[in-house]
Amino acid sequence: MDKIRLWALTIVALGFLANCAVRPQQPADMTPAPRLTPGTPAEADALWQQAEKARKAGNVNAAVASWEQIIHKYPNHAVAARSYHAIGTVYLDQKQTERALQFFDYLIYAYPSWDGLAQAKLDRLRALVLAGKKKAAVKEAMPLWDAANGQPD
Repeated sequence: MDKIRLWALTIVALGFLANCAVRPQQPADMTPAPRLTPGTPAEADALWQQAEKARKAGNVNAAVASWEQIIHKYPNHAVAARSYHAIGTVYLDQKQTERALQFFDYLIYAYPSWDGLAQAKLDRLRALVLAGKKKAAVKEAMPLWDAANGQPD
């Protein structure tokens, strides 16, 4: 009779412990990327043109302000991703590498399906090198090179 109770208790305990097991979680990079709304709203296009005009005139502060308006008003459009990239590029050109990295990092994180992502990753590598973080740049460049199958285009 004691053997039966011992077996019954063992089976119940194993059943309980089996339900307590850690279940594997889905990796973070497997989550679907948010879809970007196709097309560019007329106001966003006008703001983009205004930003480009200001940048060409040498008024980068006004250009950045216009791009920031686009980011805030149209976050689900590809033009917002382009704006993050444009701002990061401006800061990179001004040798403000840490600030450029902030924009590139967020762009890569928030817009993983954006068409210009490859260029943003390359610009991020440039920023890392200019910031003196050459080891990090090389470490991140290797998977990009492997993904390109040795074709730098």
